Amino acid sequence: MMLTCQKDELSQPPVKGLKNKPMNVVEENYTRFYYVDEKNHLDCYVDKHYNGLYLIGLAPSHPVRRLPCKIMRVDFEINKRSVDDFQVSGKKKAKAVKVQSDTKLCRIDVQLQSNSTNDNHNANTPTTAEPQQCASFLCCAGLTGKVIEINTRLMQSPSVLEENADVDGYVAMIERFDSAKIRGQKNKPGQFRRQKNAQLVEEALLDADQYAEYLRKYNFQPISPSNCYLSTY
Repeated sequence: MMLTCQKDELSQPPVKGLKNKPMNVVEENYTRFYYVDEKNHLDCYVDKHYNGLYLIGLAPSHPVRRLPCKIMRVDFEINKRSVDDFQVSGKKKAKAVKVQSDTKLCRIDVQLQSNSTNDNHNANTPTTAEPQQCASFLCCAGLTGKVIEINTRLMQSPSVLEENADVDGYVAMIERFDSAKIRGQKNKPGQFRRQKNAQLVEEALLDADQYAEYLRKYNFQPISPSNCYLSTY
């Protein structure tokens, strides 16, 4: 049966409140939480998928996203781990790297930018170039589980963290320890303890409202880089 519309029906304005752009894959399929480090603020977002997988990335309060800097390098080869260690295969991902919430996934090398200018500088006075200060910050796992995938694109194009940290700039994909039970696999010795710990860690994550309160609490004024390795070129 063919449907017909009157001319005045076609001229009606569209429904108000609809998004003028389609949701990206993260907005559509994931729920965002936040893991916060109140000592060094190496905070990360934790995007939870209904299938038990999580995407980990830098939260807006992480120093790399908060400080004026240029990202130079993302290095997953830390703590005697190599990129090859993150390669997994098989349904059970038995050889996957196991992590705790505070396990460091990668190191991010940045070149710090200065916001200050000397307005009283005499134009006739010769200037000397100041050495550019560099820093390295760490990204935590935020969850207890095993790493299914790292975002190797960041190694070739670290600028993705500057351009689209919330979607394409995720650092790793992690499977929580208790997801094996969800898939119907048998429990192994010690697995119940790992499942319980993983559940407690996830329950400690902040939702959007709690994270907004966390941001207001610290106000995040410009700071000297903390928990990083400082050097100069």
